[in-house]
Amino acid sequence: MSLERLFVHLPEKQAEAIELVRISGLSVAEASRRTGQSQSLVKVNIHRGLRKLSALVEKAE
Repeated sequence: MSLERLFVHLPEKQAEAIELVRISGLSVAEASRRTGQSQSLVKVNIHRGLRKLSALVEKAE
């Protein structure tokens, strides 16, 4: 399963936060400035998004 196919199951802000911080390597502060979300919200979106991605992968296996 590709990341693009998994990301369609996430809310846009969660997918964006994961892509910026975990894939592109931006800091939480940089992602916050780029998205207009607070740093706390970026962290929450990453956590929730990764949890949902994990559940989707487990379900697919």
